[in-house]
Amino acid sequence: MRTLTRGALWVTFLAYLAVIVQLVVLKEMDAQSAVTNIFERERPSEWTTNNFTLFETIRLYWNDSRIPWTVRLSNLAGNVIGFLPFGVLFPLLFRTKPYLLITVFFGFLFSLGLELAQWFMAVGSFDVDDLLLNTLGVLLGYVGFRIINWLLPIRTYIYQQNKL
Repeated sequence: MRTLTRGALWVTFLAYLAVIVQLVVLKEMDAQSAVTNIFERERPSEWTTNNFTLFETIRLYWNDSRIPWTVRLSNLAGNVIGFLPFGVLFPLLFRTKPYLLITVFFGFLFSLGLELAQWFMAVGSFDVDDLLLNTLGVLLGYVGFRIINWLLPIRTYIYQQNKL
């Protein structure tokens, strides 16, 4: 039963990663068009300017009244909420202690990979603020994992040694 549980966790985590890649990297086009963009470097929209200045995009969304509040909320909160599952699922997958720094580090690397893929494939832009918000989402997800695991010790069940 525990093996089945671990397998289900892996399937869930991999499906989550696939959905995030679809939503972040392939949001504006199909995979073939994205691969074509690697070589042709077409920019599909005006929102593809790279941002390497921390808080620049966040400040833009927060202060520009021309941007509808629904767009502001979906962009800023969406970057955080979209990475909550990473912070919950990642520590459940490994036997080693679910250290905060390990989970946040790998969440940061996954987010960095997505940002670089958008930039390299010309399907979006690299935005350091997205990287920050995604990593914040991983951190908050990890806090949620710790609370859930404290109330209902899932890791103890999954990794408990069978005694014969």
